[in-house]
Amino acid sequence: MTKDEYCPPTCYPGTPVQWYPGANKHERPAAAICIAIQGGSGISVEIKPRSGMPSRKHGVLHIADPNLEKRSDEMKASRGAWDFVPGLRPTQVKPLTDQEKELLAYSEAGKNSAEIAELLGGGWNHQRVSATLSTLKKRRT
Repeated sequence: MTKDEYCPPTCYPGTPVQWYPGANKHERPAAAICIAIQGGSGISVEIKPRSGMPSRKHGVLHIADPNLEKRSDEMKASRGAWDFVPGLRPTQVKPLTDQEKELLAYSEAGKNSAEIAELLGGGWNHQRVSATLSTLKKRRT
């Protein structure tokens, strides 16, 4: 499978996950919870360390994501990587929100990412539209 063919697993806010320090699957993972989805740039997690205060990390990629190889050692150290807790991988399909349905409708009507971003307004830009469309289309297959 090439990096272009990789489809990261979908993780929804509220899902318990394991967080790997340094994006190293050989390190002992810490308990964490997904707090946000960030399209093609990973998820945000709140890490519950064995000792100390909880912390948040953003742009955390899945441990099997081949794009981890592109990250600097410094970025791997600061963001880590995530995986599902064994036996707890969610199996249900999350229903589309009204905004996701609207975005898909614009796309299927032939609008490009920049046009869709302008129609949606409210902080949408063509990169966010493209990433969201990519995620939504993968969810539908």
